[in-house]
Amino acid sequence: KRNMEPYIKCLSEKPFLIIDTSKEKNRFETRIEGGGANNRLEAEIAADIVNLAAAEGIEVKDIGIISAYKAQVKLIRELLGNSFDKDTVREIVATLDSFQGQERNLIIYSFTKSSNRDAKSSRIGFLNELRRLNVAMSRCKKMLILIGDMDFLSSCEHMDADEDGNPVYEMS
Repeated sequence: KRNMEPYIKCLSEKPFLIIDTSKEKNRFETRIEGGGANNRLEAEIAADIVNLAAAEGIEVKDIGIISAYKAQVKLIRELLGNSFDKDTVREIVATLDSFQGQERNLIIYSFTKSSNRDAKSSRIGFLNELRRLNVAMSRCKKMLILIGDMDFLSSCEHMDADEDGNPVYEMS
């Protein structure tokens, strides 16, 4: 959209922002026993943005934080739990699947995945399905912020199975 007013002026004048963690030493995901992953750096960045937005007078309920990973959602909720009430935090931080149908003025998307695994191996799990990412990108009204290791993500090949060999989605 042209001529949009900046939503968080102190953060960006633009409605779309990518926060690239590629050069950070602590950018890597942590695999969770029993499945899934979280990424502390991305979670901390997301929480910092919410705190910054709130300090700028933006209603926290106008913000949505989305990740494809339940463990990442849990970590972000824990980090925000010190600043906001639990019901609000539960409402604004959600997985891709549970956020479907909702819209917010500000959407923050945490890719979560980042590793130093060989580029030839499957490394991004169900982030591989672009339709899922479209859900996140189509939920924002005023500003979209993507947080992730863009060097890692851009080096991942399209695959039909996750890192454990399970199908990513059904083939049509």
